[in-house]
Amino acid sequence: MKISIKEAQRITSAHMPEQGIEVIPLMESCGRMLAEDIIAEISQPPFRRSAMDGYALHKEDYVAGVSLPVACEIDAGDIHSCVLEPGTAVRIMTGARLPEGANLVVRQEDTDYGEDFVLIKKLPQTDNICPVGEDFLAGETLVEKGRKIDAQTMACIAAAGKQRVAVYRPPRVMLLTTGTELTEPGMKLKLGQIYNSNLVYLSARLLELGCRIVCQKQVEDNEQLIERELLKVEGSVDYIITTGGVSVGKKDFMEQILQKMDARILFHGIAIKPGMPTMFSMLGKIPVLSLSGNPYAASCLFEYLFPYHTPLCIETVLANSFKKPRPCLRIVRGFFDGKGVTVFVRQRNGATKEGVQANCFVELPAGDKPVPEGEKVVIFGPWNRK
Repeated sequence: MKISIKEAQRITSAHMPEQGIEVIPLMESCGRMLAEDIIAEISQPPFRRSAMDGYALHKEDYVAGVSLPVACEIDAGDIHSCVLEPGTAVRIMTGARLPEGANLVVRQEDTDYGEDFVLIKKLPQTDNICPVGEDFLAGETLVEKGRKIDAQTMACIAAAGKQRVAVYRPPRVMLLTTGTELTEPGMKLKLGQIYNSNLVYLSARLLELGCRIVCQKQVEDNEQLIERELLKVEGSVDYIITTGGVSVGKKDFMEQILQKMDARILFHGIAIKPGMPTMFSMLGKIPVLSLSGNPYAASCLFEYLFPYHTPLCIETVLANSFKKPRPCLRIVRGFFDGKGVTVFVRQRNGATKEGVQANCFVELPAGDKPVPEGEKVVIFGPWNRK
């Protein structure tokens, strides 16, 4: 019996292996998943500082047309114990720690740039002072656990002074594509062969998601060879993905191979097109996601079922109609422009070019009638394909 895609997602998520945690240098953390909340141990900035180049003074000391003596000069990074005396000014640079007693910084453009004495031509509308904790305060949560670390996240963590961070260990994945008709890109095609795009697509997506590919193999339709490759990685991977061998053809024997290896088949068949013969099993403690060998089906069901990422789904409207009947949930390629989604007229399951032109998957519910223009639909994506 075929299950729904929601049930398939529930099952694959429920059998997601726990990820270990490791502490690594911040500079090596880009792209990893944060395994701890980042709590600020200091305030940033930790001192009051000047927001611009100018002169620090007591606002109360300003008298139009009267110059103030310049007591000293403070640059950014200077260690000083300067105290602003009444009736004086201090030359100060952007980012420098303010002297005690200063409550105003006048930008240098509003002065005569004096060195020994400075004439303040006009007062600013704001104090031009960055207070302690303007960016964040000590004890504040800066980044929450579970966030993917990017350049901006790293900058924020660095500003808090942390040199090392706790991250989840990337899942170790085996990728096994099957099919005698497949050959590696760059090789000369023999009659009846095609290039293996599944291995390339899935490898790229796994790397994009921060996974570690322990093994990636192409194997012909041979039970002994497939079983041998699966046995090789026992105990060294967290997850196995296979493509091909899950339908009803003479050479579709992935289920038999896994059963022979005492795997538990948790489902084989989803009420969805493409990807209806998708299978999921547990080989000991290792989840095995067995996808169709069809390139579009493999890419589509990987996005829905691989549990180490959360798909972005949004509701929008169809910009054109889809006329074909749908005996079950149909996933089609489309292009979302921010206002609505246009589904492609041609939906060829073996095509890869249409995947380049599309930037989302579109969910069309089962039904015999066309889905009209303007109908609300759920899309999976969109991806940036500019």
